[in-house]
Amino acid sequence: MTRILLTGATGGLGSEVLKYILPLVSPSDLVVASPTPARVREAWPNLPAEVEIREGDYTRPETLPGALAGIDVFFILSYPSIAHEVRVRAHKNAIDAAKAANVKRVIYTSIAFGEGVADVMKPHIDTEKLLRDSGIEYTIIREGLYIEAFPFYLGTLCWSSRTLPAAADELAGFFDSSRDTDVYVPGDGPVSWVDRAEVGEATAHIVAKGLFINETVLLSGSSNNVLTLAQLTEHCSSVLNRSINFHVVSEDEYVEHYSGTAAQPPRDPAFVRSWATAYIAIERGECAILTPVLEELLGRPPRGIKEYVTELVSVTEGALAQYAK
Repeated sequence: MTRILLTGATGGLGSEVLKYILPLVSPSDLVVASPTPARVREAWPNLPAEVEIREGDYTRPETLPGALAGIDVFFILSYPSIAHEVRVRAHKNAIDAAKAANVKRVIYTSIAFGEGVADVMKPHIDTEKLLRDSGIEYTIIREGLYIEAFPFYLGTLCWSSRTLPAAADELAGFFDSSRDTDVYVPGDGPVSWVDRAEVGEATAHIVAKGLFINETVLLSGSSNNVLTLAQLTEHCSSVLNRSINFHVVSEDEYVEHYSGTAAQPPRDPAFVRSWATAYIAIERGECAILTPVLEELLGRPPRGIKEYVTELVSVTEGALAQYAK
């Protein structure tokens, strides 16, 4: 019997991993850890009773020995913080606890940027090194950019620290057919977009079947799903039947646009400049690398991204809130 500990089961990716791993393993072999176990029960009212739910929080190391007791495989979903040091410290806590608990294998979710241009990638690079140096068997999953998040890359939100209702309002504004929209980005290039649900499904197979031991694996889309931000904007414009104007501007102009006095609301300039580095990476082609792994794990071609975007821009304002999470 191999006991598997999953984290993030109430979030976007983690919930998909749990959904798709349930048919692959015995429920008695699954343990779910959460900072708030009651939330797991609320989110999963029909979860098999054999699945054990434990308290476990990367930011509270004292909770991790109990969460990891008797665990063979530990799925570490990346900690949701934009602060580099906070994120790496949380991951280090999890890896150190896994080593102390004699966990045999750790699977970590990284992202599909290259080696250090994008600030958002840097905590993942640090975590990947910690994991490789830990002496534990590992699998690092670099996930392609989620198509669900494309409005963020078109500048509508810029991953600010605003509340979810405000985020949903702004996303709804982007899709508001009564007005034009201008998109400003500091760089553009091809992106191999992926569907988060399909990444979760593929990840479940990796976790359950012990695949890619001591390897870094890339889950990226197919060649049909490689689109630039300009092409995505053009597609949205066509679906919405209105003009969306796409502008590639300098980094300084980008920062001024989203943090200056005219911005509604203005964001922190340091954060906007940091986020701009993601576009440098995109422009360099870091997010356009193709591999067949996702399709092989799914056993079918990945979902068509243009069709997915068409569905997304047609949903109601209430449904948009889930994409701001």
